[in-house]
Amino acid sequence: MTQPLMAEAQVRARRPRLVFAVLAVAVGGYTLLQSLLTPVLATLQHDLHTTQVATTWVITAYLLSASVCTPIVGRIGDLAGKRRMFLLAAAALVLGSLVDAVATSIGVVIIGRVIQGVGGGLLPLAFGVIRDEFPRERVASAIALTASLIGVGSGAGVVLAGPVADA
Repeated sequence: MTQPLMAEAQVRARRPRLVFAVLAVAVGGYTLLQSLLTPVLATLQHDLHTTQVATTWVITAYLLSASVCTPIVGRIGDLAGKRRMFLLAAAALVLGSLVDAVATSIGVVIIGRVIQGVGGGLLPLAFGVIRDEFPRERVASAIALTASLIGVGSGAGVVLAGPVADA
């Protein structure tokens, strides 16, 4: 094998690891945000001087946004490019988190959570990217590991909620 071909083969062999690392961080972050706020809703209600009904919209708006945007963003990814839509969904997740980080009212928190819900498109896009980028023999295990991150992120969100609220 010539030197340039060996170098190209080495890059291809390492690429799935890098791709998986990016996907794992994004999927883990998204699922973490799903469960992070639920345990601290009472604290959020108290700190923002709002009602319980208004506070429940933090979760409801997020779930509505994610349930609508997940299949739409995934389908647009199939048509317009999975990588591009993955980056847009990740950007929505980050933007929504920034909005929530600076929020001083429950309305702004709800808007931030709606924006975060658009990040739900990360899940189907991650599976599509794995299917496109990974060697056939590694697709099933990569999808299984990514799917397991959904449970890990959700569980970690509940555990991390306390220290995050205290900070």
